[in-house]
Amino acid sequence: MFLEFDGKEKYLRHRRPGESVVDAVLREKRREERICGITGWRCIRITWADLFEPERTAARIRATLAGQLWAA
Repeated sequence: MFLEFDGKEKYLRHRRPGESVVDAVLREKRREERICGITGWRCIRITWADLFEPERTAARIRATLAGQLWAA
């Protein structure tokens, strides 16, 4: 498992030249899928909102580590 912090800035300000937001999101999704395919790992994405709910976020991470599905 690996954890990634996700935020709008990555898709709004840090796009490649000429790349739309949709292109950036799809590129990021393909990157994540490649990592998961190569390593067999699962990705957990967290956002700023998750940082304000540390107990819920920790429970989500623990559930993923235990192989359980997480209901949002």
